[in-house]
Amino acid sequence: MTIKTLPFFSAAFTCSCFPTRKDEVLRNSLIGGCVKHGRYEEAFLVMSSMRPNAVALTTALAACSDNSDLWIGMQIHCVALRFGFIANTQLCNVLLDMYAKCGRILKSRSIFDGIYHKTVVSWTSMIDAYGRHGHGEEALKLFKEMGQEGSRVLPNSVTLLAVLSACGHSGLVKEGQELFNSAREKYGLDPNQEHYSCLIDILGRAGLIEDAWCLFHDMVKIGVGPTAAVWAALVNACCLNLDVSRGEFAAKHLLE
Repeated sequence: MTIKTLPFFSAAFTCSCFPTRKDEVLRNSLIGGCVKHGRYEEAFLVMSSMRPNAVALTTALAACSDNSDLWIGMQIHCVALRFGFIANTQLCNVLLDMYAKCGRILKSRSIFDGIYHKTVVSWTSMIDAYGRHGHGEEALKLFKEMGQEGSRVLPNSVTLLAVLSACGHSGLVKEGQELFNSAREKYGLDPNQEHYSCLIDILGRAGLIEDAWCLFHDMVKIGVGPTAAVWAALVNACCLNLDVSRGEFAAKHLLE
């Protein structure tokens, strides 16, 4: 039996079986499970039976983020403020992601600006939030600010993918190409298949089908094997540019 199928209020009853601090992890998991499956009343009953902790609130916020549940997320935000957990970086990372997925990009930025010890996850989450909502220039600006932070916080492959995706959503083709080409020299990042498929998609949508295929051949030459995502990006690029023969070639490999 899962949390989703447990009888109503049984979560709170189950919680009463874990009275000690060592069972806190079980309570935290129970809270996250209840929120994920929309059983908010039970989640708050469990929370009311214990002193809130950063892990429990972060777990619940992550579930709200997955469900794009703004109202419950705001309630949990209030609890975090009340009990002084808003200084917790991990909690704030999830909080800004939750607001972004609910369309509150300005609120996300406010949370980001308030994080004292920003991690690579903090930066990446905010860059991804901008990209998801079509603010590619803001994402690029933030990425450059991250580079100015010195060696304390460096972008990783996920950050690079987030800013490339932001360029794609905003039609920033030249900027995306420049970023991709300078990744190794400036940031010590070797683009992987996800980065290649993202740039191929950007080029295809911009009508630069020859550039997309050149990028693919360059990838193969340096020994980066194409994945299903790469073939899918090529198929899509060919469809958009009416490149039937090469589209059939890519589709054949995609279906293998």
